[in-house]
Amino acid sequence: MKGDIVYTNASKVLFDEYPDIGVEFDKDALIYFTDGVNEPRKINAYRAFLAGGNQIHGEDIYAEADFITACPRVPLKPITFEFAFDEDRSVSNFARTAGFKFAYQYVYKDGIESAISPYSDVAFPPSVLNQGSQTYVDHSQFNRCILTIPSENIKEVKQIRVLAKEGATGGFGVIEEIEDFNVSDFQTYNFYNDRISRAVSTDEVNKQFDSVPRTAVSQAAVSNRMTYGNYLDGFDNVKTNATVSAVYKARGEDFKTFDIKVQPSISPLEVEGKQNAKTVGFVLDCSDLPSEISQDTLIDFKLTVAPERNWHLYDFIDGESYHQSKHLGPQDQEASSTYYNNANVQTFFHQTDEEAGLEYLNSNGANVFGLNTKVNDTNFWNFDQPVQAGDTQESFPSIWSGGTLQASIGTSAGNPLIFKGAPLVFKVKIRSTEDIGSGPESVASALEACFTLQDVGANLALSSTLNSLGFQIEDEENSFQARPSYSYDLNIQDGDIIGQPYAETEPEVDDFRNKLICSVKALSAGSATTVGGFNRVPICHYIENKVKLKI
Repeated sequence: MKGDIVYTNASKVLFDEYPDIGVEFDKDALIYFTDGVNEPRKINAYRAFLAGGNQIHGEDIYAEADFITACPRVPLKPITFEFAFDEDRSVSNFARTAGFKFAYQYVYKDGIESAISPYSDVAFPPSVLNQGSQTYVDHSQFNRCILTIPSENIKEVKQIRVLAKEGATGGFGVIEEIEDFNVSDFQTYNFYNDRISRAVSTDEVNKQFDSVPRTAVSQAAVSNRMTYGNYLDGFDNVKTNATVSAVYKARGEDFKTFDIKVQPSISPLEVEGKQNAKTVGFVLDCSDLPSEISQDTLIDFKLTVAPERNWHLYDFIDGESYHQSKHLGPQDQEASSTYYNNANVQTFFHQTDEEAGLEYLNSNGANVFGLNTKVNDTNFWNFDQPVQAGDTQESFPSIWSGGTLQASIGTSAGNPLIFKGAPLVFKVKIRSTEDIGSGPESVASALEACFTLQDVGANLALSSTLNSLGFQIEDEENSFQARPSYSYDLNIQDGDIIGQPYAETEPEVDDFRNKLICSVKALSAGSATTVGGFNRVPICHYIENKVKLKI
């Protein structure tokens, strides 16, 4: 039997498990030993002593083997990744990346570090991979790289050290050390490429594994490292016979890039009783696609919609509200006429002045509110009658006779419900199940079905429509999103001051929150055609402070 002692800095685990051991345990003592018969081993002397002769991991023989094995287990599976959108961050740090490779190490409770794992594939955000010849791509939709780090649930592992390398010539750096909780087969880590990493030595990177012989007669500690002599290593080769034959299949051209043009449009809602109600929409122009699409072609479609500032939502009833404009149909965003605010001039599709609400405005003195319109559930919008101050006897309008008052919001284009703007991402992957002869028309119809139809129970409206067009949805995790969502928290507190400019002036500091203020109107609206004087005055104003919105 040959033994040597190697001292390391005292592991934090030692103090966590035995907090009363005292400051004299400033070094960890690892005893390495070999007998020429069994595999060389090691043992943490202090942890074994403080365990009082009991096994460190009880009945778990595999964990106990990790405690006494001289060679630590090396991670064998690479990190996998996917890119996603983090609504709390407005920019992406991956737009100009040269590509990342990821790896990781196990850091054991004794302070021993394993060799580095196999490297991941090169990570590029989809916006970079699919950019092709496009001049503008919204990279902000892929501002987070979610790393999936395999875990073998080794109880002796304390931490997982995550490494990253950018480009072909860069070196690996440590981006984080995360706790290994040993409760699942993997852990996730959000990587934003927003920090400076600590470099990893080339010796550490070049060490692909820890080499410990099967048996060794002698050993020696040199510069705090173990060396073995008179050892047995490796295994005899096994002779095998194999026959290999190639099977060739026709392969089409990969990674074709075609542009699907998107033009903003204002479309009628076609709701009963609201003939002139309308909403924002988009026209997809697939004419650039090939006329013939072969079977098993995968089409990856993604549309990002973002407002210039915020999202506005309001209700419209014919003769009881008004729109912002008369426009209908596709809108030219680069028109030369600024008189129409960069929208196209009067066209055949546009509404008349009366259809857009001019008569209502004239009969109500250009009142900002709609009449019986609302986007809220008034059962949850009840205001108590104000409390009179002192001995003042005020005569409240009869509308307060019930003691409470129902209120409405989003009553017109001038009184919308306002949500803080954020991008909405619509995406789907569809695969052709047969050869298709009318490519542009079929793809356009398939995409329209994906974002307007759905399968509900036995009603397979979406699947049957796609099947009739020769497509099916590629069933990949997070590849289909027809109802995008986002959330925000403005964290506005009581007493916060929101700066607003006076009329025809510019504020010293532009506070985006002043564009989020909504007015609240009394629900009762007087006669069938006009709004009473009291109902033209807002009950109050408010801001949507914390929102989780799903389309």
